[in-house]
Amino acid sequence: MIHLVDGTTLTDDHCYPHEIDSERITSVERIIRGRTLTIKKSPLIEDFFVASEASIDIALTAPGITAQPTKVTKKILGCYIKDSEPPIQCQFIMDPRSYNTILDFFEVHVKSKRGITARRITSEKKTLRELHQRQFGNEV
Repeated sequence: MIHLVDGTTLTDDHCYPHEIDSERITSVERIIRGRTLTIKKSPLIEDFFVASEASIDIALTAPGITAQPTKVTKKILGCYIKDSEPPIQCQFIMDPRSYNTILDFFEVHVKSKRGITARRITSEKKTLRELHQRQFGNEV
């Protein structure tokens, strides 16, 4: 749902947040299975968007067997931080299966109205495991 300055409330049936001038928006809400994510308008943010991420389990099966349906793994409500170079995208994410929420920030090369081209600012650290090999030998 999109709440506008003039008091109007719009839903996805009317339009999406990226289709409206961000100066007219007071807040954007996303209702996910009875829970609500909300981003309110601030002097620090602009250009709201909504997105979803889905996955599918692929298995090698015999011909004629249909694949599993896609499962939505993330529902996203986002915006951009004003006057940042490079542009910074903020994503407020909820997993609709577990209701876990994440606030994530991404650097982008160019702002995308739909919010789909992003790379994480600080990538997750990979842990390195040191493997020790035992050498077995015949005792004389």
